[in-house]
Amino acid sequence: MRLLRNIGIGIVALLLLSAVSGYLLLRGSLPQLDGDVPLQKLGATAVIERDAAGVPTLRARSRRDLAFATGFAHAQDRFFQMDLMRRAAAGELAELFGSAAVEADQRLRIHGFRQVAQRIVADASAEDREILLAYVAGVNAALQKARTRPWEYFLLRTQPREWLVEDSILTAFSMYLNLNDSTGAEELARSQLHAVLPPAMFAFLHPLGTEWDAPIVGGTWRAPPIPGPEVFDLRQGAAKSAALLNPSSRLETEERAIPGSNSWAIAGTHAAAGAALLANDMHLGLRLPHVWYRARLIVDGGSDRPRDLIGVTLP
Repeated sequence: MRLLRNIGIGIVALLLLSAVSGYLLLRGSLPQLDGDVPLQKLGATAVIERDAAGVPTLRARSRRDLAFATGFAHAQDRFFQMDLMRRAAAGELAELFGSAAVEADQRLRIHGFRQVAQRIVADASAEDREILLAYVAGVNAALQKARTRPWEYFLLRTQPREWLVEDSILTAFSMYLNLNDSTGAEELARSQLHAVLPPAMFAFLHPLGTEWDAPIVGGTWRAPPIPGPEVFDLRQGAAKSAALLNPSSRLETEERAIPGSNSWAIAGTHAAAGAALLANDMHLGLRLPHVWYRARLIVDGGSDRPRDLIGVTLP
């Protein structure tokens, strides 16, 4: 009985030790919110302040230092998300997840996005490269100053890899992959309808815009009228359906509206705060964490002109 009791106590002690260790690891991966962090790569002191919801206000004396502070804050809160975005675009997820990600990597590696990103950086202006390099330095400084690695890397039993300058370009490619339909299914379906439907019917089903749209160029659009039976007779649906099953193989070139999403801009003269407002519908699915990172970015003083931007950033 004493042996069994000792074994039971030992198991409980191990469970408690594991729980405490897990808690400390998770706690250690949280970002440092208070205090000073000495960093030699800053030209002057930069400040990161967070509100009750954790949304940071970043204040610096120059655009370069602001980029550094932005990279630091992004890495503190979202490094694993950033890592997944760059790896997804470059076809390098298998380094983290093993054979389960090889097929996905093969589909994307063929595009050579990492090499393309490297060429983009090489062709960038000196000013843009300086901002990019400052952001990269901020990301890597946060990794180096962290008490421990982000908790996701404990689960994967690996270490985070430093951020490279082309990785920031790869995140843009990752957004492209998220928004792009590589199958062209919508365009093919639209071409099929264009090939078999009367022009008036196709214009009704796929209008360039409506009276609710505000095109950048041109006047107000009006929705096409509903076609009558002389244009498209639904009573002859069997014949029309048969025609839809055998569309012309010739792909029609459709006149397209000016590209862009839904956007609203308000001049500062119409806003209570006296500052311009810009909003738009980004057409992105919800995820956790969300793709965007709320922040306020301020450049005050120094040689760069003052800036005060409030909105969302892309880690």
